Amino acid sequence: MTYRRDSDIYDVRTYGAIQRRTNALPPPTSMPGRLGPEVLPPDPASMMMPNNNKSISSRHFLLAKKTKMVAWFVSHCRTDSLREKYFELVSQHVPIDTYGSCGSLTYKFYVAAENAICPDYVTEKFYRAMAADIVPIVYGGADYSAYAPPMSYIDAGDFKSPKALADYLKLLDENDGLYLKYFNWKQNYEVVRRPVSGWCELCEKLNDPQQKPKVYEDITDWWYHKDIACLSGYDYLDNLLQQNMTTF
Repeated sequence: MTYRRDSDIYDVRTYGAIQRRTNALPPPTSMPGRLGPEVLPPDPASMMMPNNNKSISSRHFLLAKKTKMVAWFVSHCRTDSLREKYFELVSQHVPIDTYGSCGSLTYKFYVAAENAICPDYVTEKFYRAMAADIVPIVYGGADYSAYAPPMSYIDAGDFKSPKALADYLKLLDENDGLYLKYFNWKQNYEVVRRPVSGWCELCEKLNDPQQKPKVYEDITDWWYHKDIACLSGYDYLDNLLQQNMTTF
């Protein structure tokens, strides 16, 4: 029972989830979808590399109160993912205001950067931003297209360098119509802050007399599977630096 989608019981109660609204068509569904037996989550390394095939998929009153660019509320200053280093590089091109606790959301963008680049690791910082009228900038090892509708977030992994991400943020900042497209998903989807589906599934399994026992001989081998290993922040930033010596 973990946040990994290939778990026997998928549970993200402390983080959050997104589901279609009850009045939306087709019928309500939750995101992300479960993975079948023996199906692994995507490799975090592949999720952090720019890929032209990845999806970059009117609420004009929102713009009147958005007077600044990017906000980041963060409590851990040194992380395995090196998110602090990556967004320090982004801040060389666009202003990022960093706070230790939540304040007034007068910003257009919110940094939802995970402290580790690991498979299916999407935490409450992402859903906190999705629930507000602000566009999250995600930085992590999950396939975010499985967790949220197209054009509801901006994935740092889609850009070849921090400068390229900063340039796109500037484009959105100067184009109200394009920026507002990032809120269209809210017509059909809503954020569930503390989903209980995992606990409900656990209860069903415990009370099902037909449920067959299942044993993992090595739970460590399953969790730290070599094909979906967490990606080191040092490796990721070193690779970006080598590819973009003049545009970093």
